[in-house]
Amino acid sequence: MRIILIAVAATQLARAASPQIVMGNNSSAEAREAASELAHYVAKATGEQLSITDSAPASAIRILVGPSACPPEVRKQLSRLRGDGYVIQSLPGGSLALAGNGRDGTSFAVYRFLERSLGIRKPYQLRDLVQILRKASCS
Repeated sequence: MRIILIAVAATQLARAASPQIVMGNNSSAEAREAASELAHYVAKATGEQLSITDSAPASAIRILVGPSACPPEVRKQLSRLRGDGYVIQSLPGGSLALAGNGRDGTSFAVYRFLERSLGIRKPYQLRDLVQILRKASCS
């Protein structure tokens, strides 16, 4: 079920005119770093430059990164997880929540999303992925 939700969220984000990465006002340094990594790898893999902001209109397609950016129901799910547990959840309106507990939970959510949606398993694989995408677009 989670894999299906991740695939649906990735498809919705790809169709969006201009999705935005939203951090929230009180985001941690780790969550900000995770958002930066997300923007970096999405740009490398797709050419789409995602902006990172502290807030965006509810009508926008948003990728909410970190607990402070997420709605209460996502934070409630996080409170039930242990350690560096994380949530990847499609939200109403085509938005996506990537958030986790502890120091590394949000980073784990971002990297799992990148792995499942873009096929990036490790940063060094990005170079190979970009070459494959370029070859596919030329055929």
